[in-house]
Amino acid sequence: MQLLETGITILKKTIPFLPKKPGVYKMLNTKGEILYVGKAKNLVNRVNQYTQINNLSNRIKRMITQISSVDHIVTNNEMEALILECHLIKTLRPPFNILMRDDKSYAYLQVSKNHPFPRLIKFRGTRSDDAYYFGPYPFGIAADMTLTYLQKIFRLRNCSDYEFSNRSRPCLQYFIKRCSAPCVKYIDEKEYMTTVLQAKKFLEGKTSDVQQYLTDKMNKHSDALEFEGAAQYRDKLKLLSHLKTKQTLNIEEADLIYIHSYQERLFIEILLIRYGRDLGHQSIQLDHSEFSELAEGMSSFLLQFYDKYPIPQKIVVNKEPSDVQLVKQYLEEKYKCPPNIQIVDNSHQLMKLVQKNIGKIEEQTEYVFQELSRQLACQINRIECYDNSHTQGIHAYGVMVAATPAGIIKSLFRKFQLRNITKGDDYAMMRQVLRRRLQHKEWPYPDLILVDGGKGQITAIQGILNELNLNITIVGIAKGEKRNDGHERFYVNDSTEMILDDQSPVRYFLQRLRDEAHRFAISTHKKKRDIGTVSRLDDIPGIGPGRKKKLIQHFGSVKSLASAGIDDLQLVRGISPTLAKIIWQFFNDK
Repeated sequence: MQLLETGITILKKTIPFLPKKPGVYKMLNTKGEILYVGKAKNLVNRVNQYTQINNLSNRIKRMITQISSVDHIVTNNEMEALILECHLIKTLRPPFNILMRDDKSYAYLQVSKNHPFPRLIKFRGTRSDDAYYFGPYPFGIAADMTLTYLQKIFRLRNCSDYEFSNRSRPCLQYFIKRCSAPCVKYIDEKEYMTTVLQAKKFLEGKTSDVQQYLTDKMNKHSDALEFEGAAQYRDKLKLLSHLKTKQTLNIEEADLIYIHSYQERLFIEILLIRYGRDLGHQSIQLDHSEFSELAEGMSSFLLQFYDKYPIPQKIVVNKEPSDVQLVKQYLEEKYKCPPNIQIVDNSHQLMKLVQKNIGKIEEQTEYVFQELSRQLACQINRIECYDNSHTQGIHAYGVMVAATPAGIIKSLFRKFQLRNITKGDDYAMMRQVLRRRLQHKEWPYPDLILVDGGKGQITAIQGILNELNLNITIVGIAKGEKRNDGHERFYVNDSTEMILDDQSPVRYFLQRLRDEAHRFAISTHKKKRDIGTVSRLDDIPGIGPGRKKKLIQHFGSVKSLASAGIDDLQLVRGISPTLAKIIWQFFNDK
């Protein structure tokens, strides 16, 4: 309480120095770190609201206890203040602003423009004007499935323009019937563009037109007694039926957004509809949203989500966002068209459609932490799991993954390049990783350390904790008698076994966290190993950075490059017959 009163005193002393103008204010701690960013129509009035204790949420009260000073930036109007606030929140991600957890970007299907033979690929990243985009798909697997079916039906290429222009024979995609090989003129430009048009029609929701086109083609071959050709189009119609989804609601394009609270935190459920087709549902947690109002959370989400993704024809929400007119004005200015934000109550059929998709992941994660706290007789709020990977001691890396009651948090993952390691000494690797991690006192210490291993790994970790005089619970996951997944045994600290039912959510979560650490360790090591492998090309006379890049882009890997013939090497731009022979000899002369 005393810290809260001290923070309010600081705010009161700051207010006389603030202008009565629109702008952005920044709350800072004693280290000069930004705790919170906000916008105001009148800086004096807005900051003064933070001195009214009874009107503050617990989250804001905690923020005030850490305040050391207040900085501000004056703007011409409230809209400029909102734009600046959004930019600062996006770049600084202050710990007390409501943030959309953003571990990944949504996928699109991209059809290129300005090429006689356009390609169809899955795409993530910044969209440009030189392609058509269809999506977004909240789950990459849905985009992958759609792409696979479209390749089987329309056989559009997915290779790069450079690879396309340098091929002398069809690639594997042609032989597995997923490409029509336009690179070697197995299909003419007019026929290929017809299939591109049909693929675009399907992605635009004009499924009936595509079905009619394929049916006409099938009948034409059948009338000409070309039964093999007719059978191919029959099969394509069957594939199309797998992709076709029934439209139960008369909505062409909309985002259905449902906000709700669970355990005092805010969650967003969003269902994306494009071209009358359900593209998928996503559950998003709003970080730092404890005890926050739904209206504030909705406003923060809309500003952050549509800063990254274009607005649809209609945005349907179950809670009116705070400063709704300002939000609309911001989106209109950004996209040069007024957003259609429709507010409905939770009983509306559209909200019921979203609510049917609400997962229970956050509830299960909360349960896992509560159950672990009960079984281990201590409060568990943060779990860290460690693993390492190397090739006979070379390119050795250790990694840390972390989880909280909100789930596995990728932004908390860390990797450590291991040094001076004796080949095969996994215990020494674990000790080095843990010692270096615990030197970072700015990172909150875990309440539970999870490790893939039994007594030996636990003992190695306990030794480091004893050195640093830290009391942290350790759980080891040891293989079962048959050393296969699903029969692991869990040991705590002094090797006391923790009994977990085979169907226990706690068991599943700890196994998942262990697997995530293993995946992260393997991928980190593999990237370093591949970089080392690529550097072998530096030993070839005449191969500089430019040619090395072209060779890897063309062949995809050093392994493929090493097995290439002299004729194949000459297909790469900048590789002369003489240089191709030198490269071939480098990999083949013993």
